[in-house]
Amino acid sequence: MAASLLGADGLVPGLVNVAPALFIALPNAAGARDMDACAACQERIEDLWTLHHTHGHWLPALRAACAALGLGSGWPALAFTRADSAQRQASALIVQRHVATPTS
Repeated sequence: MAASLLGADGLVPGLVNVAPALFIALPNAAGARDMDACAACQERIEDLWTLHHTHGHWLPALRAACAALGLGSGWPALAFTRADSAQRQASALIVQRHVATPTS
């Protein structure tokens, strides 16, 4: 949020794969100087960010979160192992708090 409010031109978050609308809303709110909307976006982003540091390595957790949305298999590149069932369940719960499941 702070970088956006200070005029950052953009960001490149892996979590945009999980919640793209949220990562569009933050710079839009910052550009409009809507501090309440910025704070609300930041709070949601911080919760999603827990995927990166509380559920094993960030990449398998991110892949598990994407798989919870029906995006990919959840398997990371060969250097990593797939998130275990507890990590996948935790990732899915975090995603459910912030993202509507895509419809077919």
